[in-house]
Amino acid sequence: MTLYRTAFGVLLSYWRRRPLQFMTLFLGLALATGLWSAVQAINAEAKQSYDAASNTVGEGQFSQLLPRFGDTISTRAYVALRRAGWQVSPDLEGSLTMAGARIWVVGIEPLTMPTGLSAARLSLQNRSQQDFAAFLRQQLVLADTDMGDIAAAAPEDFQGITVLPDKTAPSATIIADIGLAQRLLRKPGGISRLIVANTQPAHQRTLAQSAPGLRLEAPDAFVEAGRLTDSFHLNLTAFGLLSFAVGLFIVQGAIRLVFEE
Repeated sequence: MTLYRTAFGVLLSYWRRRPLQFMTLFLGLALATGLWSAVQAINAEAKQSYDAASNTVGEGQFSQLLPRFGDTISTRAYVALRRAGWQVSPDLEGSLTMAGARIWVVGIEPLTMPTGLSAARLSLQNRSQQDFAAFLRQQLVLADTDMGDIAAAAPEDFQGITVLPDKTAPSATIIADIGLAQRLLRKPGGISRLIVANTQPAHQRTLAQSAPGLRLEAPDAFVEAGRLTDSFHLNLTAFGLLSFAVGLFIVQGAIRLVFEE
């Protein structure tokens, strides 16, 4: 123990006479920890961004029915498809301005919504029965955590509507029952698209017979975002370890110089 104290005292006495070398030691430690912390912060932010993006990418695994002309589908066409045996779910999307902010509104029909959609929409199914019933009665909407301030600034738009924060909801987005979304977007009876479930009945009327004004769009090639980004996160972690090692080499060089001198 006495030997360690003596060696430490020698180091301190040397650094008192060589303050520049002591600053090199301190900067090496700061550089090592700073670079490692910065890379870890970038990695965490990238993961959060990819998780948010996967909420939207997940919808690409479903086929969609879109209008051949115009940008909306009539409720009559939707009802005709359901009666013909098509397992489809209506979806309405649009933007509006509330309290000076641009808001994206997504209207869904949770009773016909296929499984495997984005986390923000599927989180509705994990809510309590009271929240689910309020959503169907158009008395509750899901939104990101920042939407509470916008709702408070625009009470006339949210009169009688509860804004329930949901961390899986995209930024500046409201997820509402499609009837409420039609009212907010002033599109009565309007539907942007029909999401086609992957499992369909064995026998059903063709699209040309049921809704000739619609076209079927095949799903995109769906790949889980986490699998695509694993290598990227691994490279970032390796870069952080390399940066930490560079800082430690500076520290090791400063201490070695003391013993050599």
